[in-house]
Amino acid sequence: MRNIFDMRLAAEPFEKIGREEKTVEIRLYDEKRKKIKEGDQIIFRRLSDESNVIIATVKALHRFNTFQ
Repeated sequence: MRNIFDMRLAAEPFEKIGREEKTVEIRLYDEKRKKIKEGDQIIFRRLSDESNVIIATVKALHRFNTFQ
C-alpha cells in the first residue's frame, strides 16, 4: 500500500520540479520523513498557491549524516 505525503515548496524549487530540472528533494530526516518509503507519493504544494500541486513518486531514499 502506498502512502501519500503532503509537502510545501517555495516557488523556485516547485517550478524546477515541474520542469523536471530538479529530481532530488533533500529534507531533514524527522519523524514525518522517517515514514516515507520507496513507491510512496508526495504531493508538493506551491507555498504561494497551495492549490497548485505536483504529485511525485519516491524512487529512492538516501540518508546522510549531514547536509554537506
